[in-house]
Amino acid sequence: MDVANQPIKAKLFAGFLMTSEIRMHLNKSPAWQNAQLTPDENSCELVEMRYGEGYSIGRYLAEEQLALSEIKDYEIAISQKLQEYCPKLETGHLKFYIYSQIFIY
Repeated sequence: MDVANQPIKAKLFAGFLMTSEIRMHLNKSPAWQNAQLTPDENSCELVEMRYGEGYSIGRYLAEEQLALSEIKDYEIAISQKLQEYCPKLETGHLKFYIYSQIFIY
């Protein structure tokens, strides 16, 4: 299926719910602030995504279909990246989510 010529595109976003604790640590992180100044959608940098009433932090996935093992790999990679920005943040208790989004062009 050629999605390049279609006005609708589906994307998967994987990440953690943005909590006040995560927000506090990110606000204190110069590395996070620098990453926000020069965002690159094609990189492995984390982004904030609004979903429903709140925000999540994570990244858009390149693949449209994933194996269960790949999801775990993304969870580990996103958690490690979050730890780079927030070394004092305990991430073991955070719940990992995958959202689907539809973009209409």
